Amino acid sequence: MVENAVERDWIDVVHGPSEQEQLAAYDAIYTRRRRVHEAMDTGERAFHGELIRDVDTVNVIIAHDPEELNFSGRFEGKRIGWPRMLGVPRNTLMRLTEAIDKQTGTANWVAKGAEFSDDERLDAKVLWTPIGSAKELRSQWLVAIHPNYANYDPYIGLRLGQAGPQQKVRYDELPPIPRYSYKFEPWDTHAQRVVDQASDLCRHYPCSLAAVARWASKIAGSEISQAGVWRWIELTCGLHDIGKLNIGWQDTGWRWQRDKDARLRACGIDILERPAVCLAHTEFDGEEDWKFKNLPGYHFPPHAVEGAFSAAQIVCETAFSTSGPKLGRLVALGILSAIARHHGPRSSRLQPFQMHPLAKGLIAPWISGTPGSLANSPKSEDFEQLVRFGEADQAAVWVLYTLLIRLLRLADQGSLS
Repeated sequence: MVENAVERDWIDVVHGPSEQEQLAAYDAIYTRRRRVHEAMDTGERAFHGELIRDVDTVNVIIAHDPEELNFSGRFEGKRIGWPRMLGVPRNTLMRLTEAIDKQTGTANWVAKGAEFSDDERLDAKVLWTPIGSAKELRSQWLVAIHPNYANYDPYIGLRLGQAGPQQKVRYDELPPIPRYSYKFEPWDTHAQRVVDQASDLCRHYPCSLAAVARWASKIAGSEISQAGVWRWIELTCGLHDIGKLNIGWQDTGWRWQRDKDARLRACGIDILERPAVCLAHTEFDGEEDWKFKNLPGYHFPPHAVEGAFSAAQIVCETAFSTSGPKLGRLVALGILSAIARHHGPRSSRLQPFQMHPLAKGLIAPWISGTPGSLANSPKSEDFEQLVRFGEADQAAVWVLYTLLIRLLRLADQGSLS
């Protein structure tokens, strides 16, 4: 038994030099920060091996043909996990360096590194490339080793440099994804519930509110209070589903609701007449209604980016009038980006839509003064008025955006419970 301080010293002696060597690559912090921003903007999985390090371990699979491995998450209609892997310390894996240096041609490979396709599909596509040097090996996070150079013994564990039989790659079966349910909810009721949830959550984020207030005060050149920060949060949460106030979304919602009520009445369930309001959610039973939702006429159009586009002028006018042009521009970017991306971290594609005639009146409680005009989009395009962290002048809004998007998502989820 040794004291904690002694144990910590031992760990520093053993791991310190290799850790310092790897951390030395981060001395040029500007370059690394630029790469992090680029990764956030593009979502390219190729950045994993470069920017993410989890206790310095590498995922290892022993396989003749890694290209045949299933990373789709499904097999014969069932959910499965990724192939079972071994977590191997990076320094241990470097024992393969000598064999890699001696390999001849791509046919006689020792190890292959994984590079995932740079898209958001659940069916992940993997490109396996032979590793040709110690430097390439050190940069990997997922490696396939040929059975001629490694084998796994259930009693001893992984044995590098020793050939062995190819063992069957195993996949764990996963439970079905829980089906969600919704209750009928008018748009204005949902907006108020989300704002109330955000107000309650703010009690648990005093440091974040203070940090954003300091950030805003520095840019504005005058004091911005936490009450001013709350006003931005309130505006974000109050308008987050404004995209649902488009005619296409409301028509689809009411089509579903009328047919859903008709099915319930056919089963002998007494359903009262619904109030003629703009909807935020329809009645949806996850156990019973899933078989109907993909039928023609029930496909809801997207609403998040559309809402940000529609509210852009109002948000900008509000932010500029209360915060001035310099800070107001960043505040508007943060709010519009949170609205556009409250369902997806890199959403930017805009679909054609036309706002409902009642929309302007419904958003009035969240706007100072008389609401301005709400924009329609006649065509499909990318919405440009969203923060791009790779651009130096926009990276400053990160501190505000992270607070807004986190509170909005948690409040949106919490409002349904």
